[in-house]
Amino acid sequence: MYQSVGRACEGGPGASSKRMHRSEEAQYETCASCGTELLPAERAFAFERAVSEDAVLCYSCAIERGGAYDEVYDRWTKSPDVADLLGDVIDEA
Repeated sequence: MYQSVGRACEGGPGASSKRMHRSEEAQYETCASCGTELLPAERAFAFERAVSEDAVLCYSCAIERGGAYDEVYDRWTKSPDVADLLGDVIDEA
């Protein structure tokens, strides 16, 4: 789960304008779509890019991209469309 800090997606849940100390910045992830900084407490959608780096979408971007989140079971029931965020596919052959 991730929590938004700083700039929020339009109307995104968990938005805050709190400033953190530099030592805490390493804990943040950045939404691959809108650039919102996320903490591990928010319900973001995590995915892996072609170059084996993990990436996340904030809740608002994931919903806008067709994702569905089940609040009762605290899980994504439908993955958002992240095809344009995956990067170049590496040919291992």
